[in-house]
Amino acid sequence: APTVDVRDLIPQRFIDTLFLNETSAIRDLYQFDAPSSPEKWERVWSEVEAA
Repeated sequence: APTVDVRDLIPQRFIDTLFLNETSAIRDLYQFDAPSSPEKWERVWSEVEAA
């Protein structure tokens, strides 16, 4: 997915709080069990709407 570096647009306190300068610490993280296709996202969203 495309990313945008917004660090020049926000105050330093948010950069520090949100660890935006620590990308090396989070680069191996991923969303657990994220749907890998649009069809799977549609199924998941249907289940959310039905709940």
